[in-house]
Amino acid sequence: MSDMSLGTSSAKRATWRTTDCRPVVERIIKENPGVGREEWFRLFYSEVRDDDDQVRSIMQYYFDLVLMALNRPARASSTATRAEVRERTKALKTQIKARVEQEAKIVLMQMLMPNNKILGDCTGAECRRFGGWLTELSRRVPAKSTVAETLSEAQLYKLWQQTRK
Repeated sequence: MSDMSLGTSSAKRATWRTTDCRPVVERIIKENPGVGREEWFRLFYSEVRDDDDQVRSIMQYYFDLVLMALNRPARASSTATRAEVRERTKALKTQIKARVEQEAKIVLMQMLMPNNKILGDCTGAECRRFGGWLTELSRRVPAKSTVAETLSEAQLYKLWQQTRK
C-alpha cells in the first residue's frame, strides 16, 4: 500500500481538498453555541446532504480513516504469558546492555566530567578526585599527564569493563 506518513493522511489531508467540510462545521458551532452535538449534526447534515461536492468530501474523509485503520500494524496480543513477557524483557535488557557497551567503547574519552572537561583531557590527579572507577584509572595515569596522553580508547574501555565487575 502507499505511504501514510504523518501530516498527509486523514484529517490533515482533508483540509487540503477544495471542498473541506470543516469550515461548515466550525460555522455551525459558532452560529449555534450551546445546542450540543445532536443539533449541530442535524444542522450540518441538512446543509451538506444535497451538495454532491460536500458529500464526496465526507465520503473521501471516511474512506481515508478506514484505509488508515486497515493499514495500521496489528498490536501484539495481550494474551502473552508471564514467562513470555519475562523472556522478552530479558532479551530487551540484553540488547540494551550491548548497546550501552557499544556506545561506551566510542565515547569514554569524550565523557564530560564534573570539572567540565572531557575525560581525555583530565589528569590522573583529577581522576583520583572524581572517585568510582576513575580512582582505578588515576593509578594508571600519572598525576600531571592526561588520560588521552597515557591510554588509548581501547585501553580505557578495557579498564572500565574490568572495574564494573
